[in-house]
Amino acid sequence: MDELDRNLIDAWHRITAKCRRDRTEAVKRARRQWSKTFSCPPRAWCVALRAADTRLTEQFGVVAREDEVEMGIEHEVLIDGAAVRRLCAPVSIPWPGVKLKEAAAILGKHCEGLRHWLPVRPGRSKAARAEQAPERWRPIHVPGSPLHVRYECAMPYGHSGVDVPIVWTVGELDPGHVRGRPPHAVWGSMWRSLSKRIPKNYLMNVKRLPRWRPYGDKVRFRGWNWACPGRWAPIESLTAEQREIVDREPATEWEEQRRPMMEQDGRTFALRPCGRRVDVLYAPLPIYGISHFLDGEGIDLSARGGADGEQGALGRERQEEGTGSGLSGEWLPGQNSSFLGLRSFACRHCWRVKGFSLCDYRGWNEFVTYISGGLLFGHEVAMPTGLAFERKVAFKKRAIMENGKQTHSGEVVRALGAL
Repeated sequence: MDELDRNLIDAWHRITAKCRRDRTEAVKRARRQWSKTFSCPPRAWCVALRAADTRLTEQFGVVAREDEVEMGIEHEVLIDGAAVRRLCAPVSIPWPGVKLKEAAAILGKHCEGLRHWLPVRPGRSKAARAEQAPERWRPIHVPGSPLHVRYECAMPYGHSGVDVPIVWTVGELDPGHVRGRPPHAVWGSMWRSLSKRIPKNYLMNVKRLPRWRPYGDKVRFRGWNWACPGRWAPIESLTAEQREIVDREPATEWEEQRRPMMEQDGRTFALRPCGRRVDVLYAPLPIYGISHFLDGEGIDLSARGGADGEQGALGRERQEEGTGSGLSGEWLPGQNSSFLGLRSFACRHCWRVKGFSLCDYRGWNEFVTYISGGLLFGHEVAMPTGLAFERKVAFKKRAIMENGKQTHSGEVVRALGAL
């Protein structure tokens, strides 16, 4: 158990005891599970599937027509749960490393796409290579890149010309991330087993669209995009336009397949249509928080709550709304999913996936809120030693142009205030 775990558990026990004494405080914190924060799943707890993944082949259990893939035309892809587990599982390249082409095949990317993760490529002349190229056999790590690289002589590898880059990784990488970066260290190592929580009987039929880009007077093929299938949601939450799309008669076989409706726990769910062209599809999974780790008792939110038997005005207000409000009985923070709808693959916009950053205090507050199920606030948990708010790019005042000269916004405000 490290310092972060101890700080979280100490704050958990302290605030839990406080909530059991004061029901009004408990109800206030219990309401947070319906806040905007919990309607946006964190990226660290989402399984991601890239459309341009080169491993989307029959070898990995993906069913697609090879002729349509080779011709670069629109086609449908059938992916089952076993294939999702293999495609989304963490990957690593152990020492002593492999060539760039082999590393690209492991990560499911194109070879040229990995060259952006390496140091600047040296010039072609002998003098430029001697001046710019790093020394052979010297390991190099580029800041912001998940790869470590060293350059070796090209002749033993059957190449000629410039030196051959040999790459490897220190830890495991996330193949669903564009840059292969794993989640922030504060989320722990649970992300490595997220793909194993996808059911093996899961089945997804999604459309893949070609991406063409102009190049001079020609048009070149530049990879693939998903056509977002949408997410499952309660039928009463659909807008009038979405309800019209769901209820209309299917005109094609594809629309017939994408118009399913199902019932679960007495509620009817429909596939909320989307159709956006996206690079990545996400499937959020339940967060394994502090309550799952401690497996303790819940917090009583009944009308009699509190050691003195008193009931606050806030508690009476929620109690009068009926038992369907979700704020009666026992509250187990983090063990009640607040995401409406069945979990499936959809785009970032459909699920409202939220990224994570420690540039300021808001990132730490969101992490503590997610991991505690809404029970704790960020200021109630001490940050561990060595973890601080950091920015990759230093903050700089924005300058605006005035009469051909750059003037900082603060000077403009002061000038306008003097008028």
